[in-house]
Amino acid sequence: PKSTLSRVRELANYIHSSQDLKFLSKEERTLIAFFCLDESKQKQHHGGKINPAVEYFNLDQKTSAERIMLIRLCVHVGVAAMSNSSSSSGGGGGIFSLFHSLITNPESLKGTWLPCMVEDLTAMAVAALGGRWY
Repeated sequence: PKSTLSRVRELANYIHSSQDLKFLSKEERTLIAFFCLDESKQKQHHGGKINPAVEYFNLDQKTSAERIMLIRLCVHVGVAAMSNSSSSSGGGGGIFSLFHSLITNPESLKGTWLPCMVEDLTAMAVAALGGRWY
């Protein structure tokens, strides 16, 4: 049987060279390969050293449940951003189009405003009243 590492390398090669995935941009293929732990691409972009992001996403038997959940969230947002983007789904952007732009083309967001939470008006009123509501 093939080792896990050899299967990961085969998968990374498939991602980069498959005609089945030609609808994906170069950036999207790179992101998918990253999540498949494509060692060759990770070291190539970081002077032969392991990419710090790879170390961040590395899991082992000692990884806490909280860290696993955080990594799962990161991966799911990345996947959702790619699947809901206008370039890969043919749609009109979708809710994750901002994340898609952040991942694949952050320069395109120069001069734009990012969405944020609305201010807490109650907290502002409490602060204006010296820390008390009544």
